[in-house]
Amino acid sequence: MVSLIYSKNHPIYGNGFNADLKVEIKGACEVKAKAIFGKKNLDIGIFDASAKISAGYFINGFGGGAYYNMRRKSLAAPAEYSPSGLTYEPYQEGD
Repeated sequence: MVSLIYSKNHPIYGNGFNADLKVEIKGACEVKAKAIFGKKNLDIGIFDASAKISAGYFINGFGGGAYYNMRRKSLAAPAEYSPSGLTYEPYQEGD
């Protein structure tokens, strides 16, 4: 599954793109990724991904990401979570 949405005047992220990707290899793994790039008062960006491994390895999954002018949001609704289970909001140093 692939989703790409253009957002105009989004209340949090301004103008930009929101992309989601989900790939499943039955019996082996499932990979989910999310990217948000936008501009409201400043350029922002986030890439977040997770992988669940179901093939009986010692590690059963991992996740992580990178962000620019964002910070982890302390409280969030479940619908706001990214693939790694974290959620982010725009942040500028000094705010």
